Amino acid sequence: ASILRPSDKIDPKFRSRQILTLDGEVLVGIVTSENKEHLTVADATGKTRQIAVDDIEDIRPSAKSAMPDQLLTGMTPQDAADLLAFLASQRGIGPLQHKRASIRRAVTAIVIDGRRDETAWDRAESLGDFVFTWWNEGDPPRQPTDAKMLWDDDYLYVSFVCTDRDVSATRRGRDSKVYRDDCVEVFASPELDHPENYFNIEMNALGEQLDQYRPDGEMQANWNPDGIRVAVAVDGTINQPDDVDTLWSLEVAIPFQIFNRVLPGGRPTVGDRWRLNLNRLEQEMSVKSQWSQGDRNFPRFHHPEYFGFVEFAN
Repeated sequence: ASILRPSDKIDPKFRSRQILTLDGEVLVGIVTSENKEHLTVADATGKTRQIAVDDIEDIRPSAKSAMPDQLLTGMTPQDAADLLAFLASQRGIGPLQHKRASIRRAVTAIVIDGRRDETAWDRAESLGDFVFTWWNEGDPPRQPTDAKMLWDDDYLYVSFVCTDRDVSATRRGRDSKVYRDDCVEVFASPELDHPENYFNIEMNALGEQLDQYRPDGEMQANWNPDGIRVAVAVDGTINQPDDVDTLWSLEVAIPFQIFNRVLPGGRPTVGDRWRLNLNRLEQEMSVKSQWSQGDRNFPRFHHPEYFGFVEFAN
């Protein structure tokens, strides 16, 4: 029925967007790829167009699926089977890996200095290997990332340890393009049933941060919460390509109060579950990795239905 009447229940992969540009042009199509500077949109004819993010005034979901109505009209059963087999062959192969983890309470104080040297971190389990969802042969080398999380009454703590032979970061200032440096990110949705209402906090190897709140996936302007604490430690020399570095590590303390729009109690309680993902970018975004695997066919981190699941524990 979803193929015959695709607009009855729209698969996220076929959900069209209405895009209004600053010069008043309206475009309708599927966002096939996205980064911090451009969107690529395919219209109903399959024609693609790249749009600069800075030129976009508004993006809204469309109630109409991009899959044509009555797609199978006039086809024999064998024709329909052949079409579906062909479409399946064009999709990436591999299981979706919605990761799951428990976040334990910090039983001793954590000093935000970039290094995971407090005893509290001993209770936190490693979240496991990051996934290089969109890496292709010939891309720069894949470098491991190890992450851990803890919480207390006031903060969510996240620690990243990033193996890196050449640590590089130059962007300065809040909400600068830190994602083009060596960068790590926390994407969190406290509303389990509404992952589209999410927050992203992005931090480069200088400790500079970009923070955004995206209700319904659309960025809310001028959201600059107070109280996020970030620190970085580098084993090597940042921005010195002539030598070989070892790693850079980052600690961030994210106050629960910044989530007050969707967290009425002010903080989670034991047993609460969130949608969450952790990401890493390297070398002008040429290498991307993440904790919970995204859609292999659409390379973007801003895809909340692919976030993992975390549960707050004692």
